Amino acid sequence: MVRNVRALAGENGVVVSWEHDESGPPLNFELEVQPDTVVWGPLGTVAYVTGQTQYSYTHENPVGSSVRYRVRAINEAGASAWVESNQVPLIVVPNAPTNVQAV
Repeated sequence: MVRNVRALAGENGVVVSWEHDESGPPLNFELEVQPDTVVWGPLGTVAYVTGQTQYSYTHENPVGSSVRYRVRAINEAGASAWVESNQVPLIVVPNAPTNVQAV
């Protein structure tokens, strides 16, 4: 079972992490993303490896947007319930301008 899904946004990406109680190992974990409270969409799949419970990616969302994530475990019997993360504001730091001269 998945629990305690958390997301942390940095300058260039997001790390989604979760806990798993190891009660019957899953085959993998499925992740979805919900940008700005719109519909959920697929984000990725992480193959189950003991102790590996995070997913990192580079976001392409505009400055000021926010996202929420959810994770579920998948095994031969089916899928667990989705567990949602906190809402994460994304801050994209733009590249510094080049060829600028003070006058």
